Amino acid sequence: MNLVPLRIPGGWLVIKNTFYDVSPEVVNGRLSPPGVFVQDILSIERRLFDGNAPPELDFVIDLGWLPDEDPNGGYHLTLLRESWEHVIGTIESRDRSVIRDTLERWLELGAAATRPEDLVKALRQR
Repeated sequence: MNLVPLRIPGGWLVIKNTFYDVSPEVVNGRLSPPGVFVQDILSIERRLFDGNAPPELDFVIDLGWLPDEDPNGGYHLTLLRESWEHVIGTIESRDRSVIRDTLERWLELGAAATRPEDLVKALRQR
């Protein structure tokens, strides 16, 4: 299986990527291929580095299929500011291209933002 091709600009760190370019199929009431449509599919972080201190976690993009391996589920893409207590944006879809396009837009906006507030402001304007 191939991964969904993603344009990831500098400044982002891929923690996990199992976002496969495959459509879900229901076989005997279960999603196939097994283990692909799960809660933890993709995690990408943006960390700020000022040259002195260790890089600080700034933003996290998380992708999962919810409910886990449920034929009636879908992709859930979430943009967080540091933790799950600060959700900035979210989108749900069963369409990989919708998820990919949104993800790449968030990554691009995040790469262009010099301050966390700039990314939050840019997202709210769109």
